[in-house]
Amino acid sequence: MLAYHTGMRISEIIGLEWSKVNLAEGTITVDRQLKRVQGIGYVFGTLKTQSSNRTIYLDQQLIQELSEWRKVQQANKATAGDSYIIPYVMPEHGKVQEQSSAFELPDNVTKLDLVCTSPCGNFIKHDSLSWLLKKNGLNAHSFRHTHATQLIEAGAPVKDVSARLGHASVAITEDIYAKVTEKMSRNTVTLFENKVLKENANKYLIY
Repeated sequence: MLAYHTGMRISEIIGLEWSKVNLAEGTITVDRQLKRVQGIGYVFGTLKTQSSNRTIYLDQQLIQELSEWRKVQQANKATAGDSYIIPYVMPEHGKVQEQSSAFELPDNVTKLDLVCTSPCGNFIKHDSLSWLLKKNGLNAHSFRHTHATQLIEAGAPVKDVSARLGHASVAITEDIYAKVTEKMSRNTVTLFENKVLKENANKYLIY
């Protein structure tokens, strides 16, 4: 739902913490991503471009779903007790690791309060999610692409869509969704034929 309703990148979603979600204001602050680094593991890093740092406004359905999910997540934690998994970051290498809450974590680690977790508390890995998407004929950009396409077809300014997606420039958005704007252009002439010409047909009758 996060991917479909916001157009966020998968790496941005799996690294999203609750501290960056403001349900009262209906916003998500995107300022980092969680990616797999060869030879290290999953680490937090800066976003793709400076423009990728952004605030995304949320629709009411997503706000409600996130609110309900937060309750479910807390219930899962209470039910699992000591077996609930706590993701954390070690300062020396920045790698995200996990450990049962039954064991006390070192003082120098940073606990993570991630939005996207399994029922047991594990963080969602990009590789696992990509596998699941592929199994269903999708990929990491499917929801992002659909989100942007529907916004543009609905008449949202390309500049606003570009900012929402975190593209470096409007030109990138226009280039990626050129086929969408072409479809809109074709729809425009259809609207002209069906609406304008038909309504004014009598004006052009030749007597």
